[in-house]
Amino acid sequence: MKFIEIVDLLFFIIIFIFEIIMFFLSAEEWTPFVPILLYGVLKLVVSEYRNRKRDEEIMRQIRELKELFKSSDI
Repeated sequence: MKFIEIVDLLFFIIIFIFEIIMFFLSAEEWTPFVPILLYGVLKLVVSEYRNRKRDEEIMRQIRELKELFKSSDI
């Protein structure tokens, strides 16, 4: 597993435990809005991080191809 996936899994486990504790502490008043919002923000950050890494890899490959074509005799 990658580091980001491990962090994502740990965050999900923490929220799940938090939900169970909050359910037993105040079942009538508690809503899962805050943990779900935090989890959504984390997923957005992870998604942006993965997209940025993918884009950097694509740009690196494009630069390598440009250098390869410049150095070729064709």
